[in-house]
Amino acid sequence: MQRNVRMQSLTHGSRHVVSTDGTDSFTRLSKAAIVMPTLYRFLNASRALDALESMRLSLSRPTSLNDPFDCCPEFSGSEKHPEELRNNLSQFFLEKRSEELGLLCFSRTWKHHLLWSHYADHHRGIALAFDLGSRKDLLKIKYRKTRAALDCDLIASGADNAKVGPGFQESFKIKSQAWRYEEETRLLIEIKKCEQQDGYYFLPFAKDALVGVILGIRCEVAAAYVHLLLERQQLNHAKVWRVNKRAGIFALTREELIQPAPKATGQ
Repeated sequence: MQRNVRMQSLTHGSRHVVSTDGTDSFTRLSKAAIVMPTLYRFLNASRALDALESMRLSLSRPTSLNDPFDCCPEFSGSEKHPEELRNNLSQFFLEKRSEELGLLCFSRTWKHHLLWSHYADHHRGIALAFDLGSRKDLLKIKYRKTRAALDCDLIASGADNAKVGPGFQESFKIKSQAWRYEEETRLLIEIKKCEQQDGYYFLPFAKDALVGVILGIRCEVAAAYVHLLLERQQLNHAKVWRVNKRAGIFALTREELIQPAPKATGQ
C-alpha cells in the first residue's frame, strides 16, 4: 500500500480541490459551505465491512460511472467545429478527469427501494450513514433535461476562465432527471491526495463522521458482528439499524438494533 503524505481525510472542515478544466490548475467549485443532512453510502456487504475495518471509502472514477453523461461536458459551437471534433473533446475531458479525480457519491435518503437494488446488492448490502457537517466541497446534484454545455467558439476566442469555467463546473453537478431518485450529493477528490492500493484509490474517514450502519432487508451480516466491529474501531457512538418492509404500503422502515448489555459475571 502506498500512502501519500499529503493525504486528507473525510472529516469535518477538511478541504479538497477539484479540476474544472482538465489541466493542472485546480479551483474550488463552491465558495459557501453547505450544511447537509445525513448522507448515505450504499455498498455491498463485503465492501461495507471492508470500509469499516479500514476506516476508508473507495473512490469511483469518472469513466467508470454508471451514467455515460456524468462528468462529461457537451461542446457546442458553429460549423467550423464539427460534431466529431466536439464529441472527441467531450471524451478527452472525461478521460483526463479520470486521470486526476475520484468521486465519493452519497444519497440524502436511505428509503428509496432502487438505491438498495442498484447500489447495495439487491437489498443484501449495507448503507453507511455519515454526518459531514458544513463543507465547501459538497456538491448537490441538480437534475434536468439539458446537459452542461461549453461553447467551442468562446474557448477558441481565448476567453478567460471566468467565462469558460462555469460550464466545466456545471458538468460535475448536473445529471439527467432519470437519476432524480438518487438525491445525490458528491465529493470530488484529487486522487494524488488519496491512499492507493492495487490500482484503487481510497479516502479515510474520521471516526466522528460515521454516525450509523443500516443493514438491508436481505443482509445476512449479523448485527452483533457489526456492533463488535464498531466497538473494535472505537465507533461506539454509531447506531445500527435493519431495514424492514412497512405494512400495508410499498415503503421501507428501519429498526434500531441495540447492542445487548454484557451479562454480569458471578463473584
